[in-house]
Amino acid sequence: MGSRILKLIKRSRIHLVGWDGWFTLILSILLLTLTAGLSLAWAFRYVWRVARQTGYQPGPADFIWVLGRQLKDNHISSRFQQRLDRAATLKRPGQVIMILGGRTGTNTLSEAAAGKAYLVAQGIPENEIGVEDKSRHTLENLRNARSRMAETDTGRILVITNRYHLARSYIMGRGLGLNLDTCAAESMFKPSRSDRLLILREAFFLHWYHVGRIWSEWTGNQKSLAHIR
Repeated sequence: MGSRILKLIKRSRIHLVGWDGWFTLILSILLLTLTAGLSLAWAFRYVWRVARQTGYQPGPADFIWVLGRQLKDNHISSRFQQRLDRAATLKRPGQVIMILGGRTGTNTLSEAAAGKAYLVAQGIPENEIGVEDKSRHTLENLRNARSRMAETDTGRILVITNRYHLARSYIMGRGLGLNLDTCAAESMFKPSRSDRLLILREAFFLHWYHVGRIWSEWTGNQKSLAHIR
């Protein structure tokens, strides 16, 4: 199991963080050690609860954002497909779906481009699909999409992702000041073994995010705060 968790962490693009990120990662691990894992247990419980309780039938929203997921040989994964299918079923006529995700790994396509191609093949008009194809992880997804919004775009955003990923997406989005709700890609919460490992990974990263945010605010580190606000 340990090797599988390490593989999941590696796939989460942890190598993209800067020196501030590495420093807060060390702080986060130190806190985990000092609390004998209780702080991680709290984060795990929260991620699990959000995954279980988030609804499949959201209220109305002005914008739909679909968070990308790493491609495999330029092809979307089954989890990414779930997100795209859910967006397609919720889309209203004329409403634009924004797909978020850049190019990662050895892929030559961005996640957003692959997602757009899938939706076009499903019959969604190409001019009703937007892409944000420069980001490489969840925080960049949300921050870059926010920068593309016009000052007049003050409506409610619906962010669609898989259940294991909902908690971190919501916390980070709110931290950026976004007026958002989240919607689960899956109709029901039926966690498989891989889902449980993904929830554990998400708990680890959410714990790291909270530690980094608190540390940055306490020390007044504007460089770090600029990345998470």
